[in-house]
Amino acid sequence: MTTRSERDRISRFRRSLTDFFRSVKPQLSASHEGDCTSSNLPGSQHTSSKRKASASAPSSPLSYRFKRKRPILTLPSPSPTPAKAVKPTSTASEPLLIPPPSSTPPSSVPRETVVLPPTPFPFAQTLDEESDSSLGSRSDRSRSVSSESIDSLASSGKPRAYGAKQQRQDAADARRVLKTIQQFKADEYAVKKGGPGGKYLIERTLRYRGYQKLWEELEKEENQELLDYVKGDKLRFDYIRRPCKGSKQFVIHMPSSFHETMLIRLHDEIVQWLNSIRSGTLCTVESTKEATMDAAKKIGSTLATTVECNAPHGDRLEPDLSYTSEGCSIADLVVEVAWSQRKLKLPERATRFITETEGAIRTVVALDLNDIYRGSRLATFSVWKAQLDGDKWTRATVVDNQMFLDEDGQAVKDCSLRLCLKDFICEAEERELEAFENVSLNIPSTMLRDFYQIAVRKNVIREVENGMKEIMKKVNDAAKEMLRARKMIQEQKAKHARNHTVMAKNDLAEVRRVICKAEEDINEMKHTMIDVKEMMDEVGDKLPRVVKKKVEVENRMAEVETEMAEMQEEAEKIVEAEEASEEEASEPEHITSEESVAETPGSDTSRATQPPPASPRTPTKSTRWRFRSPLKTSPKH
Repeated sequence: MTTRSERDRISRFRRSLTDFFRSVKPQLSASHEGDCTSSNLPGSQHTSSKRKASASAPSSPLSYRFKRKRPILTLPSPSPTPAKAVKPTSTASEPLLIPPPSSTPPSSVPRETVVLPPTPFPFAQTLDEESDSSLGSRSDRSRSVSSESIDSLASSGKPRAYGAKQQRQDAADARRVLKTIQQFKADEYAVKKGGPGGKYLIERTLRYRGYQKLWEELEKEENQELLDYVKGDKLRFDYIRRPCKGSKQFVIHMPSSFHETMLIRLHDEIVQWLNSIRSGTLCTVESTKEATMDAAKKIGSTLATTVECNAPHGDRLEPDLSYTSEGCSIADLVVEVAWSQRKLKLPERATRFITETEGAIRTVVALDLNDIYRGSRLATFSVWKAQLDGDKWTRATVVDNQMFLDEDGQAVKDCSLRLCLKDFICEAEERELEAFENVSLNIPSTMLRDFYQIAVRKNVIREVENGMKEIMKKVNDAAKEMLRARKMIQEQKAKHARNHTVMAKNDLAEVRRVICKAEEDINEMKHTMIDVKEMMDEVGDKLPRVVKKKVEVENRMAEVETEMAEMQEEAEKIVEAEEASEEEASEPEHITSEESVAETPGSDTSRATQPPPASPRTPTKSTRWRFRSPLKTSPKH
């Protein structure tokens, strides 16, 4: 409740505000007075209305509004000469056009105030008629003005095409790829089986500027040995500046026993076919026999040659197998075997081989074995050839995903991979050679099936040997750790009154950690051994050398498991030193000396014959730690 003095103060404040607004009267110009007094209604006069005028409502004879002052615009001049004013236009929809800023920094451009003449429609005039035609459409003008204004923010006035953030990112990507190559060279790279390309493809993000930084790092003097390794034949990698969707620019190909065996078998068959032509065995036309033999002699083969594309992107591709004639600079026929490479899209890869080399690569053969890697047994092959369409080279499909192994792994009947001698010779070399016989090469599906079975057998042997080698290494590491824990117990243990081993708290925790780690390793090794057995079952016949190695690993695992069980039993008897000291302090002392025996007054029984009093602090049960092994726990029924 307000007091009388507060009410008086509020009323005085209200009266002062009211008197102020009554004393201030708007000063109307002559034009406004004419506008306010004029009306379409006859005999209307202007009277001050107490009704509040709406900002959106039209003018009425009983209300008036202040006339809005036309704003004065201050615009930067494109040149030291002042902008010329143009006559106002009568089009209301045409916007105000602003000339683009010059390349000179804003600080050096003199600014002038341009007062636009009044027009019936605000912002319906242009500064220069020539700027309308030079800037193009309205959207183009807005883009050009905004882009130039952004570039003008720099201190030098030049556009920043390569930001500092992107430079740091490219440098970090280049360092990561360099580290991966170093690990790959030292055989220390840990394969990630869940990667996008499986465990046989290492994909890295690397933009073109990062790719250039990578070569700058490799060309340094301290990386000379690594540069020789990259330029040699041991490291196979692709660099595609604009890869397919879902792929990355830098890809390293990991070696695979299946992949290499399949390529070698196919290569041996092609070489044998070429040797038969060189000797004249397969030549049936006598008039062109010598020319055919000479054409076959000029064809050579290379495993994983490098193909530098003619496109300005700096792309680099390495096919699995290639054949080149003596008169051709680039491989004429390439072979690709896709094994566990789900990101390696063969049609797009074939397009790059043909188009980016301008038809120098004449034929691309691809064997798709991805389904076999995933567990199925279906396999297909495709053949593409270069075709000149006007002035551009395109990819022409000759065979598209022809199945040569069905889902059961059996060879498809009446199916062959067909090639010819012209597929191994580029068109430029073919025009210079004499007429020769186009001898055909047929590789039936049964032969491809045999290649597949041999490759699978060798790959299984390699995988089993690597798996058992890994298991043996883990077993030996676990045995060393348990031996170290056993030595720690023997050096620091002390017998307790209750025949328990006493150890320090930190040492006891280390022993328990070693036992738990060894148990986890043994369980992991058992699962790995199950996978090894499944891989061995895929091979029909027994492998004596692999079986012998498997028995050796299993025996070693049994020995380590026995040592772990003994360590668990010994760990149950270990007591911490602090717990042992508390137990000793809580036990009462028994009086056995005859000198200290004194009879209690008023009692016929001596103190020595009385039982010792029970101490409330004496624990009824030891609270020592007990190691519970998950191997010994049995499920509750």
